[in-house]
Amino acid sequence: MRCDMPQINPMADIPSVTEVKRNTRDIPSHLQAGNLAKLLAPAELDIEGGRTRPVREFLNEFRRVKKIQR
Repeated sequence: MRCDMPQINPMADIPSVTEVKRNTRDIPSHLQAGNLAKLLAPAELDIEGGRTRPVREFLNEFRRVKKIQR
């Protein structure tokens, strides 16, 4: 599976040590965003490839498989 991730520009995308020290509170949110992007990449490929279905169809199947009453 190939995922077209944007190229990193070291001059624009990688902060200096001084910036990191100044903005240490921002680090966890940046890491979470990166993790989220990694988790969403396969779903985005499914969307691009047309491998989707209506949510109502999915929910009906989910309820049936899990034996959930409405």
